[in-house]
Amino acid sequence: MNGKGSKQRPTNKSKFDANYDAIFNKPEEKPMTQHERIHNYLQENKFITGREALLDLGIYRLSARISEMMQDGIDIKKKRITVKNRFNESCSIMQYSLGE
Repeated sequence: MNGKGSKQRPTNKSKFDANYDAIFNKPEEKPMTQHERIHNYLQENKFITGREALLDLGIYRLSARISEMMQDGIDIKKKRITVKNRFNESCSIMQYSLGE
């Protein structure tokens, strides 16, 4: 810099414009929907439970999202499984997977 701040101009204007566009004119990326996150998770991990949805995807009401996905025509299988809670008591939860 020559000490004049904004008076300084780049020597290669086309390179400057390309860098400016790459930094400041990025196309806005649409965030994934909860349905998309669940579907991608099921494709990668084969099944999901409410706990995994909350911890891994930040989705609190998995059963509601699953119901909506089923209404949209996505084939999702439900299976009730028994697990131990932190007090070593048996409890039932739902496990969801993509249909065949």
